[in-house]
Amino acid sequence: MRALVIGGGGTRGAFSAGVLEELHTLGFGAEFFDYIVGSSAGGCQAAYFSTGQTGEIVRAFTEHVPENFIYAQYGISRVDLVWLERLFREIEPLSVSALRAAKPRVYATVSNITRERSECVCLNDADDPVCVIVAGAAMAFFSPPVFWNDGVYCDGALGEPIPFRRAVEAGADEIWVIVNVPRGFRRKALRLRLISPFASRHKYVRRLIRRRAGEENKAMSWLEQARCTVIYPTHAVVISNRSRDTDALRATIAMGRAAAREVLCDKKLVR
Repeated sequence: MRALVIGGGGTRGAFSAGVLEELHTLGFGAEFFDYIVGSSAGGCQAAYFSTGQTGEIVRAFTEHVPENFIYAQYGISRVDLVWLERLFREIEPLSVSALRAAKPRVYATVSNITRERSECVCLNDADDPVCVIVAGAAMAFFSPPVFWNDGVYCDGALGEPIPFRRAVEAGADEIWVIVNVPRGFRRKALRLRLISPFASRHKYVRRLIRRRAGEENKAMSWLEQARCTVIYPTHAVVISNRSRDTDALRATIAMGRAAAREVLCDKKLVR
């Protein structure tokens, strides 16, 4: 079984958007995989990639997100989840019928605050996959949690920044991973620990934030040792997870396209 894992990262997901568009363009779209899983922005991208809507992913980053998703309130960046849901339902609507009929099983991670656990939701079978991916993208500190399915949910990347374990547990024997940071990157924990007391009124969310750097660093270590195909940026992505710089987002998408092509050439899958 061939699996694709897409890490989170907010607007740094522009790199993943470029990778996914290039894979699709070169004939390695969703049908090439049997299992796709993503966290946070990666969960949103997993849904659109599975339906062949890679152009919509790119347009989201270049035409819509910088002007509408991110705004300032009292000098602090915030994200607008109401607008994000509108993006997925109306502006660049996700084809739910195509998602249900997609060949691969497609999953998005969410952090279940009510039950204090990370969950992986199958989008092919979800009653409302848009609600799931919005919940999984609800960035702690920058947006409120989402109430869905009798529970309270937030950013899936808090518990699983790079959800590779889901692919391993599903039995994948070939794993491809897209991450938005270069090989060798390790996140420093101090900043996250400092902001965690102010990030949420929920103790579980604060605990996840304190642990996030460690979880991401463990995942990066595993990727560097495992026999899997990892598509990294060649250098650090010079945008934050809440960037509004359209030119920088376009450049990051181009970096993703180039990284995808390089990996496919190295594997001798394209010339």
